[in-house]
Amino acid sequence: MTSIRRTLKSAILGLLLAAGPLTTAPADAQVVSGHIFGLTLANNGGSPNTTVDVAAGDATDSTNTYSIPLGAFTKVIQSSGSWTAGTSNNGLDTGARAANTWYHVFLLRKDADGSGDVLFSTSVSSPTLPSGYSNFRRIGSVRTDGSTNLLAFVQTGDEFIWSLAKYDVQGVSLGTTSTLYTLTVPSGVKVLARLRAANDPTGAGAAQVAVRSPDENSSQNTTFVTGSGHPLPTIAGEGVSAELLVRTNTSSQVAAISSVASNNVFYIRTIGWFDSRGMLY
Repeated sequence: MTSIRRTLKSAILGLLLAAGPLTTAPADAQVVSGHIFGLTLANNGGSPNTTVDVAAGDATDSTNTYSIPLGAFTKVIQSSGSWTAGTSNNGLDTGARAANTWYHVFLLRKDADGSGDVLFSTSVSSPTLPSGYSNFRRIGSVRTDGSTNLLAFVQTGDEFIWSLAKYDVQGVSLGTTSTLYTLTVPSGVKVLARLRAANDPTGAGAAQVAVRSPDENSSQNTTFVTGSGHPLPTIAGEGVSAELLVRTNTSSQVAAISSVASNNVFYIRTIGWFDSRGMLY
């Protein structure tokens, strides 16, 4: 009996080794809508920095049809050449790496065997897919600077933090009409911006500023309501600052409004953002 068991174990082990590592989900695996695990992004630390590292993980594709696995992966946002399958190869779907541009990062599923790969695109929802790949999932976004290198960031879960906060609003004079300001957060998708806002009154009177999502009721565009949005109250001659979380629109914007006309100087430094990456809550 013992001999039979050993023979069976040896046969099973031989089959597993011959099959190689598991790269696709079993045919009967349950697909969980919106699921994403791991797949966090990181700068490669090179110079120039044009490469993105993707941690191992898996995610359900955007149609909630397939589960796509991926081992630790690296992909280059190339200055020339075309997308090439496999780690450490070109990852941009079309064109060449450009300055001051957002690139959305996609997990791809190979039709033939269900294995994963990575692609970059300026499109947030319709990347140009290479031949043999039909399903995808956006897993994050990265941005280049004026020299086409990647801006340094750190990702933990759904939170992205700039290594150096971006000075997006510098000393503007706010009035009593709501004004939109563009932040350095991904475009094409609504995210929860993490920012530091400051209000410095320039006149003798006190002012109050609210920073809000453009999705809030438009009646606040002309009427300031104490306590609405995220208020920054001040008294005459004294400034105040606060760290805020505000949802953007798809143009990377938040809105700000003052309780008085032209009696303050307003600032925003963008620390980072939270991105659900297609997760369903």
